[in-house]
Amino acid sequence: MALSHIVVHLAMCAAMQGSAGSPPVHFVVTDKVNKPVIEQTVRDDTLEFDLPWGVYLARAQARNARTSCSDMQYFAVLADHDRTLSLKLQHSPPGMPMPTLVIGNVPLTFGYAQPAIVLFGKGARCNQPLPPPLDLQIRQENDATAYYATIFPSPDIARYAPITMTMRINDAQGGSHYVRLPSNFLTFARTGPNLDQFDVGEGLMDDLAGKPEDTLLCLRIFETTTEVH
Repeated sequence: MALSHIVVHLAMCAAMQGSAGSPPVHFVVTDKVNKPVIEQTVRDDTLEFDLPWGVYLARAQARNARTSCSDMQYFAVLADHDRTLSLKLQHSPPGMPMPTLVIGNVPLTFGYAQPAIVLFGKGARCNQPLPPPLDLQIRQENDATAYYATIFPSPDIARYAPITMTMRINDAQGGSHYVRLPSNFLTFARTGPNLDQFDVGEGLMDDLAGKPEDTLLCLRIFETTTEVH
């Protein structure tokens, strides 16, 4: 089974930063059936472990006599891709809604592509210039050979429906192409995150060559993976 190396950076909440004898942090990673796969108690601000492909929930909590600080984050793991996570413990962390996760491989030769998820509202039409993107909550992470996007549900998604999900891909000349992704990618389940995989490979980059920039490109997409957790 292919494993990926995960490095987690923990930031203590302000109430506990710099205090003598800071409490240990209880850190747990659970899988899609809520089974703990990693459980450690640490005093350092960094920990490392290995996991196979899939989607997980990381929780971190610290307590002392006066307060409790915590954070939680859904994240996805790509086979054979190392990645870094950052958890910032807070005194009163906000609730964690079930997001949809989009991940994918990016060959090192296409590192300039910097894939990013961008959402558009009703005005988006195939082969037409795109309207202004929607200002919705998306957390985007890119490294040399992969990308990870987390889209959080919000009332504006229903307000601007139907939503068109696209992937913005930069070309070698500094312009941007927008590829429409399947509509079922933007799915919010109550039981767990929706995990979608869309790889940026040589075939896709060849298809984009010569296509107009800043236009909604409705290409035929064959290699995608969707898994509801």
